[in-house]
Amino acid sequence: MPTVRVAVAANFVGPARELGALFEQAHPYRVEIVSGSTGALYAQITQGAPFDLFLAADQVRPMALETNGLIVPASRFTYAEGQLVLWRMQGQPATRATPEEILRGEVRALALANPTLAPYGAAARHWLAERGLLDQLADKLVFGQNVAQAAAMVATGNAQYGLVSLAQVLPLAGEGEFWPIPIDQYPALKQDAVLLPRAASNPAALALVAFLRGPVAQTRIAQLGYAAR
Repeated sequence: MPTVRVAVAANFVGPARELGALFEQAHPYRVEIVSGSTGALYAQITQGAPFDLFLAADQVRPMALETNGLIVPASRFTYAEGQLVLWRMQGQPATRATPEEILRGEVRALALANPTLAPYGAAARHWLAERGLLDQLADKLVFGQNVAQAAAMVATGNAQYGLVSLAQVLPLAGEGEFWPIPIDQYPALKQDAVLLPRAASNPAALALVAFLRGPVAQTRIAQLGYAAR
C-alpha cells in the first residue's frame, strides 16, 4: 500500500494522527507519522531524512527549506494557526482576571517550550518580555523540549502554570483553568506545511496535501483548537 511519511511538529501530533485516520478511511493509502520539535525535524530534513511531508509549528523553517530549494516548488501552505494560553491544572480558582495579573502574583514554576526549538516557546518568551515578566520569572521558568513536554509538566504537577497551546488544553477543559493570551500580543503562530522532493511522484503524499487543504480536515482542525486556513 502506498505510504506517506510525515514529519509532524510535536504540538500537532495528536491532530495529525486523527486527521491521518480520517484520510486513511477515505483513501487507499497509509500515513506514517514521525514527531518532534520543529527545529529538530527541520535539521533532520536538511540532512536528508526520508520524509514526504513536513507539518511544522511555524513558518520560518518551511520558508527556509523553500529558499534553499529543498521542497517541491510552490508546495508551501498554511494549514493551521495556533493560540497561546496560560494553563493551570491544580490549585484554587484564580481571582485575578488576566494572565498578566496571574503571573505577577505567586508563581512557583512556569513551563514553556524551548524558545530556541519551538515556536510556542518563542511566542511565550516574547509575550513575557513585552509584559516585563521575563526577568521577574527568570528563576521560575522550566523548559520542555517542545510544547507537548511543557504541557506535560503542568499535567503532572511539575509546573504550576504553563504557557502552552490551546489545542493541548481543550481535551482537558474540565480540569484546571486556562486563560487565552490575546493573539495580537505575540507573533502569529501560523503553521506551514511543505511537500518534500521525494514525494513529488508519491500519490499518497499528493492526496494527503489535498485532504489537509480541504473542508473535512480544515473543519476538524478548527474544532481541535486551531484557526483553520
